[in-house]
Amino acid sequence: MKTYLEMMKEISSYVPSNEEEKNDQKLILQFTERFKREAFDRSCLPAHFSASAMVFNLEHTKVLFAFHKIYRSYGWLGGHSDNEFDLAQVAYREVLEETGLSEVSFLSKEIQSVEVLTVQRHRKNQKDVPAHLHLNVTYAFEADEKAPLSLNLQEHDDLRWIPLEELERFVSEKELLPIYRKMIQKSLHIVS
Repeated sequence: MKTYLEMMKEISSYVPSNEEEKNDQKLILQFTERFKREAFDRSCLPAHFSASAMVFNLEHTKVLFAFHKIYRSYGWLGGHSDNEFDLAQVAYREVLEETGLSEVSFLSKEIQSVEVLTVQRHRKNQKDVPAHLHLNVTYAFEADEKAPLSLNLQEHDDLRWIPLEELERFVSEKELLPIYRKMIQKSLHIVS
C-alpha cells in the first residue's frame, strides 16, 4: 500500500498526454498542497480524490461500463478514495465491488490519466450532496468478458461490455468521451 507521500510523488511525476491533463495535474497538486491528506476524504467538500478504472476485455475490443444511476449514462467504474492513499488499489477494489468479477488484472499499475471532474449537486442515499470536484486518477485493467458479472444495484442499473466503436451510442456524458478515447489509445499502446 502506498503512503500519502508516495502517491503524491507518483501524481507529480506523471507525464500528462495533453494540455488539458497538464492543467488538471497542476490543479490537483495545488489543491493537495493546501489540503494535504484531507483531500483524500470525501468530507473535504470543495474537492476530493477519486479513482477510476477502464476495464478492457482480453482482446481489447470492448470496455466494461456501468449505467450510473446519478449520471444516467454508461461510464467507467470507480469511487472515492475514502482516506486510502493507494489510488491504484482503490480503483482495483471498486472494479471488484461494482462488477462482482473475481479476477481482474492491471494492464499497468502506473497512472494512465489524471483529470479534475465536476460533480453536480445531487441526492444520494436520501442525502443532499453539494456540487464539488473529483481529483481523479485513472488506471487500466483487463478481464475476461465471459466471466460472470454481478450488478451493484445501489450504484448502477446495468453493466455491459461495450464495443469500443459504439461508445458514443452509450455514453450520454459527452464531456467524458475524450478521456475515454485517450484511455483506449493508451491501453492499445500498453499491450502492443
